[in-house]
Amino acid sequence: MNLLEVHLSSASIGAQRRFYHEVLGLPASLSSEGHLHVQAGQTRLTFEPGAPLPGPYHLAFDVPEYRFVEARNWLLSRIPLLREDGQDSFFSEDWNAHMLYFTDPEGNILELIARHTLTRHEVSPGAILNVSEVGIAVSDVPVTFLHLRDTFGVGA
Repeated sequence: MNLLEVHLSSASIGAQRRFYHEVLGLPASLSSEGHLHVQAGQTRLTFEPGAPLPGPYHLAFDVPEYRFVEARNWLLSRIPLLREDGQDSFFSEDWNAHMLYFTDPEGNILELIARHTLTRHEVSPGAILNVSEVGIAVSDVPVTFLHLRDTFGVGA
C-alpha cells in the first residue's frame, strides 16, 4: 500500500522535527498552526500538536531492496536499531521482505522494509519510497476490533 498522507498526534513537535529532519534527513516544515509536515518519499506525514494515543504508532517505510543494506548502515551510524536475539535486521518469508526497526523520540515504532516483490523505482532522493503501513498499539485487540467494526464498518 502506498499511503499519500498520514496524520498523527504528537506531544513533542520540536523533538519530532529534529528527529525526522536532522536524524533521518527528511524534508520537514512547521505550519503556522504548529503542525509538522514531513515528506517521506511519496508520503506526507503530518504531526499535529496533542496527546498521542496511549500506545505507540507503527509506521513502515518502504525502501528499494537494493538500498536496504546501505540504509541499515546509514541508520546504525545515527541511531540504535531495535534488536532481538542479537539481530537488528530480519527476513520474513510471509512478506518476502527484509526489515529493521527503530523508534522516534515519542517511542513510535518505525520500520524500514525492503519488499523483494516491489517493482517500483525510487522517485525521490534518499532511500525512502513511501509509508506503506500504519498501526496503532492497543491493549485489547478483540475489543478494539469490535469497536472499529461496529463504529466504522472496518472488517465487516
